[in-house]
Amino acid sequence: MQLSEKDKINVTFLVNGEEVNLPCLVLINQGSLKNGLMNVRQIKRNVGLFFVMEKSDLHKFHMLKTFIPLDCLFISQDGIVTEIFHGKPHDKEPFGGNIPSKYVIETLDGFVERNQIRKGIRIKISKI
Repeated sequence: MQLSEKDKINVTFLVNGEEVNLPCLVLINQGSLKNGLMNVRQIKRNVGLFFVMEKSDLHKFHMLKTFIPLDCLFISQDGIVTEIFHGKPHDKEPFGGNIPSKYVIETLDGFVERNQIRKGIRIKISKI
C-alpha cells in the first residue's frame, strides 16, 4: 500500500486472536518526522501518529520537547512490533535503535498495556 503524508490509516494489531485498532495520521516528510508530537499538550486516547522512515534502519527517538507521556512502538518492514518504549515528557535520552525498523507509532501512554501489545505482534494497515 502506498502511503502519503497525512493519510489517515487504521493500524490493526493482532493480539491473542483479537483485533485492536488504532487510527493514525501518517507522517513521511522530514519536517513532520522530526517534530512528531513535540510541543503538543494533549491528544485523544486511542489515536496515534504513524511514522514512515525512508529506509529500515536503527532509528532513535527522544522526548525533549514533548509534554505528554507516550507509548512508542518500533515496527519492522514486514509489520512486526520489534521494540516498545514508554517515553517520559522532556526526557532528552534517546531510545530505540536496537533493531532495524521502518515504522514507528506514537500514541498516548497506556495504549500498549491496556491492549496487551507486545514485541512480536503483527500489524495490518488499511486506509480510512
